[in-house]
Amino acid sequence: MRTKIIVVAAILGLLVAGGAMAAPGDAERILAEAKAAVGGAAWDKITGWHETGEHDGIAYETELDLQRYGMVSWSTRDGKTSVAGYDGRTAWRIGPDGTVDASQDPARLADARQSAYASAYLFFMPDRFPATFSYVGERDNAGRHFDVVDIQPQDSKPMEIWVDRDSHLITRLVDPTASPPLSAEASDFRDVGGGVVVPFQLVVTDGVHTQTAHVSAITLGPLPRSDFAPPPPN
Repeated sequence: MRTKIIVVAAILGLLVAGGAMAAPGDAERILAEAKAAVGGAAWDKITGWHETGEHDGIAYETELDLQRYGMVSWSTRDGKTSVAGYDGRTAWRIGPDGTVDASQDPARLADARQSAYASAYLFFMPDRFPATFSYVGERDNAGRHFDVVDIQPQDSKPMEIWVDRDSHLITRLVDPTASPPLSAEASDFRDVGGGVVVPFQLVVTDGVHTQTAHVSAITLGPLPRSDFAPPPPN
């Protein structure tokens, strides 16, 4: 889903875990607990991800590769469809009029990689998708307590994840690089097979505008790499 699940500026502070001050290396522990809460090792077996849903009157269909970078999404409104994709080397789009726009500009690739990384929860597979993790601190919001981890994927823009300290679920993702910053609140967690649990609702906001995405279905299984390749130029 091209809707970005990412947001808000990093906030320095102390991370309190179990009543004791957390060490910087605890970012990896926090991620491991978050992964265990939504399926653990079952994530390592996922090869591909096919998702359908709707956000603000736009029907979408998204495919994700969890073995190596790959993402493609179709968005349809009023009978007109646009497509956006990324195969790890090229970011591309097809407009409703069929016009192809492909780019290897570093800034655009970093943006596409961030979207693919966040959408497919690739932080659960650091051996496959290298990144640097560091803790930001403990945050309270609406009576809930969170551990905040900053993630810098290789050759990508950074992001934050907010992990609920009681459930260990990742219920907020933040893109501090967006202007204004974007945040996504995740809810309605469901098992989509094999113990893999993901949210079926995301509320994305920049503090002024808000979009709500509802997932209709998620299917896990192999996908052809050709789905992510850029189309031939017009």
